[in-house]
Amino acid sequence: DGAVKVEGLQAEELPEVMRTMSLEERQAYVAQKGQQRADLQKQIQTLNKQRKEFVAAKMKELAESGEETLDSAVIKVCREQAAEKGFEFE
Repeated sequence: DGAVKVEGLQAEELPEVMRTMSLEERQAYVAQKGQQRADLQKQIQTLNKQRKEFVAAKMKELAESGEETLDSAVIKVCREQAAEKGFEFE
């Protein structure tokens, strides 16, 4: 899974900020960074969900207003061209 144990690394293999730390400090630092990463991933997921909801609401709003969106224009043209060729959609 690509996991590396802090204990098995030489000081020169570590980032500059970790080179002077004791093993316990390194482990605590890595745990802290792992928690920060998890918090950021959770925040990204929350923001992505909000973005999807916003986009869906805007698309619904546009569809209800009768304005033609790029999606609807492409679908309309594809259906027209398919009908000219004898294709039918269900």
